[in-house]
Amino acid sequence: MPPIPSLPRWDGHVHSQFAPHGQFAPHGDPSATESFLQHAVSLGFTRVTLAEHAPLPDAFPDPTPDHDGNLSAEQLEPYLRHAADLRERWRGRLDILVGLEVDLLPGHEDHARSLVERHAGTLDEVVASLHLLPLGRDEWGSIDYSPETFAETARRCGSVAALRRRYLETLAEQIDRDACKSLPHRLGHPLLVDKFRRLFPETSPLEDSLAEAVVAAASAHGWSLDLNAAGLRKPHCGMLYLRGPMLAAARRFAVPVVYGSDAHRPEEVGAGWSEAVAEFEGSG
Repeated sequence: MPPIPSLPRWDGHVHSQFAPHGQFAPHGDPSATESFLQHAVSLGFTRVTLAEHAPLPDAFPDPTPDHDGNLSAEQLEPYLRHAADLRERWRGRLDILVGLEVDLLPGHEDHARSLVERHAGTLDEVVASLHLLPLGRDEWGSIDYSPETFAETARRCGSVAALRRRYLETLAEQIDRDACKSLPHRLGHPLLVDKFRRLFPETSPLEDSLAEAVVAAASAHGWSLDLNAAGLRKPHCGMLYLRGPMLAAARRFAVPVVYGSDAHRPEEVGAGWSEAVAEFEGSG
C-alpha cells in the first residue's frame, strides 16, 4: 500500500453569516463571513469551501420543528453573490470555493439537479448530505435535529440499528443517483447518524460492508468524503463523522478525503483539525 498523503490544509465545510438562526439551537452565527475567513488564515489554512444549506423543495414537509435549517429560496441568490464576491476579494490571500450543502432527498433528485445546474456557473462544488429519511408518504424523519426527533425516527424505522442501516443504504443509493456530474461532489458528514450515539448506544458494530458500499459508490462517481469534525463538539457524540472502517475503505478505494470543521461560528473554523489528521494518518 502506498504511503498515506498528508491531509490538505483545507477546511472544506464552512458556513457563513447566511446560516439560519433558530430559537431551539442557533444554527449559525451572525458574525460577518470574513471573520470565519480571517480565523482560517490565522490557523494556516490555505483553502476554504463555503457551503451554506441549500433551499429545500417547495412545499417539502420538513419534519424539523422550527423549519430553520436551510436557506429560503429568496436567500439563495444573495448568498451565492456574497460567496462569489469573497472568492474574488480574497484571491491571493485564501483560496475560497463557492459551495452549497445540498440535501440528499430520495424522490427529489430532480430538485437537486435543477438547483445545482442552474447555479453551476457560480458554484465550485457541492457538499451533499443526508439529514432526513423518508418514512412514508410525505413523511420524513430527522437524523440530527434533536435526541427526540432521532428517537422518533428510530422508532419508525424499528430500532436504532435499523435506522443506521437505512441511513447507510440511503447514502449509497443517493450517490448512485448523482444529481449533477458537472461539479465536484463531496459526501457531507458521512456518519452523522452517530450524533446521539451516547444516548442511543448501538449494540452491534457498524457494518463494514455497508460502510464500504458507501465508499465504493463515492469512488465510482468521483465523489470525495468530508472528514467532518463537528461530532467532536457534540456532547452526545464526541467522535469524527468519518472514521474507522469507512475511512479505511476510503484509503483502499483511493477516495479523496477533505477535512471539514462544519463551522457555524468563526471560532469553530479549524476545530478538530489535529484529531482529524491523527485519524486520517492512522487509517492506513
